[in-house]
Amino acid sequence: MKVHMVRHGECLTTIAAEFGLSPEEIWSLPDNQSLTNERRHSGCLAPGDQLVIPDTASQGKDIAINDLTVLVIADNQYQLQLTLVDNTFNPLKNLEVRCTWPDCKRYISGITDARGTVRLTLPNQCDKGILAWEYQQRQWIRGFDVGTLLPEELAAGMDQRLANLTGSLGHYNDQFITAWADETGQSPDQLEQQLTGQA
Repeated sequence: MKVHMVRHGECLTTIAAEFGLSPEEIWSLPDNQSLTNERRHSGCLAPGDQLVIPDTASQGKDIAINDLTVLVIADNQYQLQLTLVDNTFNPLKNLEVRCTWPDCKRYISGITDARGTVRLTLPNQCDKGILAWEYQQRQWIRGFDVGTLLPEELAAGMDQRLANLTGSLGHYNDQFITAWADETGQSPDQLEQQLTGQA
């Protein structure tokens, strides 16, 4: 066993990938119980938190000839989960949500469920991107930035959540599209075609 001190910008998924483990293998370890009791959600770790890392990744295993052997390989993806609601907090169901990021060739998409929740699988290196969906006959576009969300028990974590409340989902504007297109090396027309599935 080894102890890993969480650095700024790290999350359980990236730490697990670094050690060739699944997030569950680390989070469910009895030696991490005091931290799991303190942090309500594994996605919210603070710099300085200490995680005990099991040694299972480095241990060898004898393999018998003609036996079926299953090897679990560390995943290089993570799941972005978001919930869309209208201004009265009713879930936006059955909406196609498209997602793209700077190195994405086209886009990926998912459909919101009965709770308005969609889950998108993104590569670990994707730390920002753009989401698009149609609602009430309008195209809605929203940028996202995957960063460090500190635990809500910390004052800084509560500040982050309060700051996020001030950002409302808005109808896209030309300045946003132009800025994003510049950042990804595309023209605004190419980006809009990509997000609407016409590329």
